[in-house]
Order: sequence, then C-alpha cells, then structure tokens
Amino acid sequence: MAPDYKILMYSHDTYGLGHIRRTLTIARALTRQGTDILIITGCPLAGQFCFPRGIDYVRIPGMIKTDRDQYEPLAVRLAPDQVLAIRKEIVLSVVKTFKPDLFIVDKAPLGLKKEIVPALGWIREHLPRTRTVLGLRDVMDDAQSVRASWKRKNLFSAIDAYYDHIWVYGNQEIYDPVAEYNIPPDLTPKLCFTGYLKRQVNQGPCIPKGKKKVLVTAGGGKDGFTLFDAFLSWYEACRPDRVCASMILGPFLGKKEQNLLEKRAQARNISARGFCTDMEAQIRSADLLVCMGGYNTLCEALSCTTPTLVVPRDHPRKEQLIRAQCLSARGLVDYIPPRDLTPEHLGNKITDLLGRSLEKQQAMAGFDMTGIGVIREQVEQFRKAGHP
Repeated sequence: MAPDYKILMYSHDTYGLGHIRRTLTIARALTRQGTDILIITGCPLAGQFCFPRGIDYVRIPGMIKTDRDQYEPLAVRLAPDQVLAIRKEIVLSVVKTFKPDLFIVDKAPLGLKKEIVPALGWIREHLPRTRTVLGLRDVMDDAQSVRASWKRKNLFSAIDAYYDHIWVYGNQEIYDPVAEYNIPPDLTPKLCFTGYLKRQVNQGPCIPKGKKKVLVTAGGGKDGFTLFDAFLSWYEACRPDRVCASMILGPFLGKKEQNLLEKRAQARNISARGFCTDMEAQIRSADLLVCMGGYNTLCEALSCTTPTLVVPRDHPRKEQLIRAQCLSARGLVDYIPPRDLTPEHLGNKITDLLGRSLEKQQAMAGFDMTGIGVIREQVEQFRKAGHP
C-alpha cells in the first residue's frame, strides 16, 4: 500500500557521525503508520545503524573534509568534481522519483558544494505543495566566521528562496544565532527554536560494585587522539582503584593511533573499541562521561543525566568550544579548554566531578529538552495543512 505521507531527509556527512545520527534521531521520532522516510546520506557507516520499518536510506559516494571548505573523495579514486557530479545526480533523481511531501535538509542549506540546488529548484517548480525545512544545530561556528561565510555564499537569499521553514535544534536563550549570525529580519518568521533533541535511553551494562565508571569518547574519533592520550596518561600515572574505565575510540581514528591506544588500554584493563550503535546505553551506564563537544554526544549526555566533562575541539570550527561554554554557564556540563588539556588537569577534573555527581545529575534532570515534541507537532501541522 502506498504511503500517505513521504519525508525525504538529506545529510551530507563529510566529517564524523554527527549529521547522520541527528538525522536518524529525527527520522525515528517521525515514524508512524502511513509515513515513509527516505534518507540521503554520504556516511560510509550508514548500514551499521538500525533503521526501523518505514525508514530506508540512499547512500551517495562519500566525501571527506580536508580543510574548512575543501573536500576529497572518501573511497573512490575519482576527481572531486566527478564525485560531486554523481552525488548531485543521485539527489535529483531521488527527489524526482520519491516526490516527497516534506524535505528536511541537515545543516548545509545548499548541500555540499551546492549539490542539492537542482533538487531544491525542481521541488519549487514541480512540487509546490512540498514543504522544505532547513535544520540547524544550536551552534554553527563563531559569529565572525559564520557571518563572513554566509555573506560570501549569499546563503540568506538562498535560504529565503528555497526553504519554507528553519528549525534550530537548540534554545535561543542559551545561544542566539539570530543575533550572533545577524540573520535578516525577513527570515525570522520562518525560524522555530525546537529545543534540544532528547534521546530514547535504554539501560546500559552493569558496573562492578564499588567502582565508578568513566566513559571516554570522541565521536567519530578522527581528531580524538589527544583526549584519549591525556586520559590514559593520567590513568597510567595514578592508577585510580575505584575507577572502571571504558573508551569508544570512534571509527575514523587512524589505524596506527587506534592500535597504540588499544595496547595501552589493554595493559590497564580498560575496555577500548572503535564503534558502537548503542551510545545512549553506554552513556547511561557511566558515572561520568568525558567527551568532545559534539551536538549529539551532549544531547545524549543530557538525556541520560550523566555528569559530563567536555574537552572540545576549536579547529577548524569553534562550534564545540562555544557549545561547551554555553552549557557550562548553565551548570549543565564542565569543560576544559583545549589549550589547557593536560593529564593532571584532566585527572583533577574527573576526580572532582565524580565527587559531585548528584549535584550535576540534578541540574541535568531539570533541563527541558523539547526538540522531538516540537518537531512532531510541526510535521503534524504540515500533514493537516497539506501545503505551505
């Protein structure tokens, strides 16, 4: 039987796992009888995630970010422009065939190197009843960088032309992109601050009695070696008897670095693995999470009310550092600026937070995460209205 409502989601996925994880979180929340959801993704690990009935994906050739605006093919030995041409054709073909009622684009208004512009234009011309939504995380980058980049790319005009709605997956009182990024007044009626995206939390593995579990993770792991190295250096020097440690290294950590960390972890009886699909359960089972400042990881930590120490990256974007500062100011997480990371400083912070875990859990439990509910309400309104 044909679906009565079709949602297409686009996730360009050129760095880490954040985009596909956020997209899947939203997709799972929107599953219902009569709705089909199709995700276009460049994530090479898409097939390892669980896709419930009613959700499927189309994998486009992967691209990897090598600098702020530079991308190379992830696997195939073709020129970047050839891979981009393939991606563009696939996106357009999917749109023409699937004919979505709702098109949700994650973060990149025009896609990678404008690859979804033909698809957006085709929707405007041939599917006038289809709603288009641009979904933005709470923080994109520092204000100066975003203002300069969006002005150079003329993105505000493009957003106005191609999108009916803009969802910001954050709270305006915590971080206000309208003011920070100088969003024009004519776009603000399209804006909806959904709040942060709460995750479904399952019970994690048990912890040995008398032990405190510290979980260390760095998202995709590509730039996580420094954090893991500092943690292991502290652990090797101090040998904390009451700490049970576990590390999730990330699938994009270099093989040489991964082997080195795994050997050191094994020598200290620390669990270390590269990838897991039950991150929420792992975080739920921990007494303390030590992580970088990615949007999804912190949403998971807040959902689990697990006390969290953030060591954010500040290059090539300052997004994680800004997010850590904003949430720390609300008493929701603690953080160490990347320039201040040393094994001793990290260890002192870990010891301190393990002693204040109840205080931190109470603060996190009082934080209202409204994103999923607001998105569901918005989509239900779209369904009932049937047109923009």
